[in-house]
Amino acid sequence: MNEKYEEAYGHLTKNENACCGCICGMFLMPILFFAFFIPFDFSAPPIPYTVVFITILYTFLAAIGFWAGYGTTSIDADEFFKSPGGGSVGNYVRELSNVRGVKAGYNVELGAREGIQTIIEAEPKIYIEGLPETVALQVQVSESGFVYPYIVGTVYKGGTVREGEERHRLAGTRYPALLEYSMDDDVAVVVGRFDIPSRTSSVPHISDDDFRRLATLVVGKVKSIYESGQ
Repeated sequence: MNEKYEEAYGHLTKNENACCGCICGMFLMPILFFAFFIPFDFSAPPIPYTVVFITILYTFLAAIGFWAGYGTTSIDADEFFKSPGGGSVGNYVRELSNVRGVKAGYNVELGAREGIQTIIEAEPKIYIEGLPETVALQVQVSESGFVYPYIVGTVYKGGTVREGEERHRLAGTRYPALLEYSMDDDVAVVVGRFDIPSRTSSVPHISDDDFRRLATLVVGKVKSIYESGQ
């Protein structure tokens, strides 16, 4: 019985807006009824009032039904068929797949929405060839004013690092590379990014080639940290 109830009415009860709209409609109808009838003369024939009231009732219920049904639609047509790996993070993940020694892809979770097979979630996974999965890379992107990518390398139960920073001048890049080291329990963390001045004459831009050069530097450092703990 519970399954049949959910199948028949679940689309209303699981949606707060639709459920609230139906309940409010149930309480509003008596109020409208009395507000409509009180100003009129009850000694007059009731048929015209009844016809007018039924017309208003059906109009109101139709509006409530449309609003409730519209609110229960939970699938965005644009997002439903959107391919995984979109946006700035997806673009940089694809660039990492072009870096030597890096395996970049997605862990995809498949499922069904409204009876249609689709991708529920796609999580980027980036590893270094020849190293275990305890050594991983991650891409983070800040888009406050301009696209600013970070590369985060983690080594679980590998070598240890001393908290600090390193700056490197990479050939062919506009800005120097900045590596930040830290420890989080048994995890060594390396964050690679470009050291962009706080004040610039133009909007900073990090090209795909610059990003790949930064990734090569981070991969080398992560490998060194892992090998130092073996």
